[in-house]
Amino acid sequence: LMFVAPRVIAPFGPVTEQGVHALCIFFALLWAWWFVDFLWPSLLSMVAVGLSGFMTINEAFIDGFGDSTVIMLFFVFVLAAYMTSTGLCKTLTYWFVTRKVCIGRPYVIISVLFFASFIAGATIGTMPALLIAWAITYEIIAMCGFVKGDKMPMFLIVGVMFAAVLGQCVFPFRPLAAIVINSMVNVAGYQMPWNVFVIASTMTCVISLIGYILLVRFVFRPELKGLAGKADIFAEQRANLSYTAEQKVATVAIVIILIGALAPSFFPTEWLITKFFSKFTITSLIATVLSVIAIYSVGTGRGFEFANGIRTGVDWPTWIMIVGSMPAAAIMQSPASGVTTLINQIMLGILGDLSPFMIGLVFIIFATLCTQVAHNVVMCIVLAPILANLALTLGFNPLPVAIFLAFGANIGLATPGASAWGAMLYAQTEYLTSKYAFIYMGTACIVALIIMCCVGLPIANMMI
Repeated sequence: LMFVAPRVIAPFGPVTEQGVHALCIFFALLWAWWFVDFLWPSLLSMVAVGLSGFMTINEAFIDGFGDSTVIMLFFVFVLAAYMTSTGLCKTLTYWFVTRKVCIGRPYVIISVLFFASFIAGATIGTMPALLIAWAITYEIIAMCGFVKGDKMPMFLIVGVMFAAVLGQCVFPFRPLAAIVINSMVNVAGYQMPWNVFVIASTMTCVISLIGYILLVRFVFRPELKGLAGKADIFAEQRANLSYTAEQKVATVAIVIILIGALAPSFFPTEWLITKFFSKFTITSLIATVLSVIAIYSVGTGRGFEFANGIRTGVDWPTWIMIVGSMPAAAIMQSPASGVTTLINQIMLGILGDLSPFMIGLVFIIFATLCTQVAHNVVMCIVLAPILANLALTLGFNPLPVAIFLAFGANIGLATPGASAWGAMLYAQTEYLTSKYAFIYMGTACIVALIIMCCVGLPIANMMI
């Protein structure tokens, strides 16, 4: 597909010889990502782009590894590794669930556990938030006497993952959002206002999580067992809770990064804080904060080892996958390829008579449903340029839709093939069956889809 088919298949319609190369490389990547591997096909695709005549092989590798989104995601992964190493996520989650207001109130315990997972997922990282929250969840299951086959453990395991993954929908510098926003900039020239992204996404996340809890509480009604007792099940954890010096440094670091990332969108331009942080991109800000922490660690003899954070923190297969997608996306999006012209013709035939709001709804529903069976990263790479080009053709602002295109792709959780998170969920076989993983997570995704369409998209449209 990458190297032979482009020299056999003739150009067709608006698609040029370069466009044939682009389509063959693109479908080869989709096949490989779905059924083979993320790493080597992504590297090989850059060679294929270089041999197509669109750019040289050297330029393709520079385009992939030097892309601003790719570099940003590298440092986001390292930041998550640092946060995990401090134990801040565990302390944060335990602090929430050990509050005395939870004693004897099962759905307060559940709600606090879920929202702690959501906050940790948004600020510290999805993977550490999920692993810590699952560890606490399994403690609760054991302490309350639940056994395999009970519905409440399944609800808790699914709900914790749903909450932690919702956390990665909040900020625009998380992987899927970065892919979509990158397409909006490169294809259509639209810059995402971060305040709109954060406000619309956060409201959608919170309402979705509340909706899921209420649905389980009043519709599924799982048996509570030991959760309904009056015992203070977290008394020991509350007594042993500690907030270390490293965790305090990590807290300051994440606060500085969030303020720096959001200041240009939230504060007046004449304020000193806005002028200062506007000099940074999110990439340079994270790199600077991590470097300062590394200096602190050298001075104190404890804390963060930058090299170890790179070794253990970067999700290399996913990162290389995104690297390889950049040159492939560039050749697809080139006007000389004719691919975007073909896609626009097809999409205009389907959506041309709809209003921008209805086009947004169609995109969000389509992306959210498709990503339950197709990998979420693939869906973002495929659909984001289509949305951007359609917006240019029809003359509407794609940014509100882009927010929830990324959101819908993030909640690809209902099947093992939807995402890495989906595969992890179905591996929790000690208490969770595949049937109820699909029922509970499918319910959660439907709730989130309804809230996106009825709350999130209207809010984003009003703000932009």
